[in-house]
Amino acid sequence: MIVWSTADFYGASELIGTRRSSFSSFPKVSWTHGCIFGTNPEWPIFLSKHEMRFKKHLVTNKYQRDALSFLNLDVHAVGLPFAYAHRRFFRDVPRDIKRLYVPSHSIANQNIALDIENMLKVAHCHGCSDVLLNQVDYCRLTKNSSSPATQINDHVKFIKGADIRDSHCLERMVNIFQSTRSIITDAIGSHLYYATLCGCDVHLVDVKRPSLKSYERTLMRMSSPWREAFEAYFRAYVYGKEIIDQVSCFIDQSRDVAMQQAHEMIGIDCLVSDEIIRRMGSESSFSSQIFIDTYLIMRKLRMVNDY
Repeated sequence: MIVWSTADFYGASELIGTRRSSFSSFPKVSWTHGCIFGTNPEWPIFLSKHEMRFKKHLVTNKYQRDALSFLNLDVHAVGLPFAYAHRRFFRDVPRDIKRLYVPSHSIANQNIALDIENMLKVAHCHGCSDVLLNQVDYCRLTKNSSSPATQINDHVKFIKGADIRDSHCLERMVNIFQSTRSIITDAIGSHLYYATLCGCDVHLVDVKRPSLKSYERTLMRMSSPWREAFEAYFRAYVYGKEIIDQVSCFIDQSRDVAMQQAHEMIGIDCLVSDEIIRRMGSESSFSSQIFIDTYLIMRKLRMVNDY
């Protein structure tokens, strides 16, 4: 598939069993795919500029659905794609990975050897035998994207995690988390809630916040109202305590509190059948399909911006 809608990210549409058609399996639907922005964000945060072109929008929960009501869009609260993967693939299996370290989503340093050294230090400090990386960081460190796990030394193994282009990504992530006892992480993101849903003990330690300057290039490419909304969000992440309050259940609360938060963030109460999702993503009219395909190709060629 050369271009996607957000409903194709991480293999979401193939997970539901849609028939691949044209350039996108879901030709007229956007689908939120992560929970980093919280349960109740303002609409510019969780619906991008390019997603506004679609006919229908699948969002995580009723708060996001209600936030879009003033835009007069066809919006449905259905939960995150990960919830559907969990419903299908989660099993009570032996938890062979005792402690898994999940570092920040992107590696900041330029020196690959230094990155490995720093991660090995953190993993060793917390007794972790495995480190979970997203696809970009995994390939950068291992130079081998074909293997799901690579042994870096005799003590720590690097495991390939999230890959936006991989149609089996969600299944793989469920399999990793259901096989893990404890997650150690210094990063705020969807993995906190995914791992909790899969029954892992999650420990958030020494949260590392990037500088606001690191987001400037991203903000410069955005148009209103996304630029203002994301700048406010980034400021809250870098300087404020709202995001830390949001994930405080992983610092000093019980597993039950963390599980309740995970259910809210993933939209468990909003899940529908796979068949309903397939109907929502059914073929649009020929003229509408041409419009969406053209736009997706322009986006792929970077002729239009996401925000």
